[in-house]
Amino acid sequence: MAALTPRVNPDDTVTLYEALVRHAGVRRPVTAANQRVACDTLIRDDGTLFAVLASHAAEALTVTPELDGSGELVDLDGGKATEGVTLGPFGIKVLRRAP
Repeated sequence: MAALTPRVNPDDTVTLYEALVRHAGVRRPVTAANQRVACDTLIRDDGTLFAVLASHAAEALTVTPELDGSGELVDLDGGKATEGVTLGPFGIKVLRRAP
């Protein structure tokens, strides 16, 4: 879609998708308040949940990801992500759910 063309994904698109998610009653396992950070999850065969945060900003951003459900998010070295995660410009961060 529009992602193939530079500078054509306005913030209004994010607002529209967020409204559709709420209307459909979809619960997202990981979220970030900043609309310029996309969040998704991967679940390994052993049940370990990983959260992937991707920044769509040209500058560094610090966000506090929120986990829907039990446990907390930690970086892959075990440091807590509840105090904020800094993503570099267009950076990606992988976190893991700790029980």
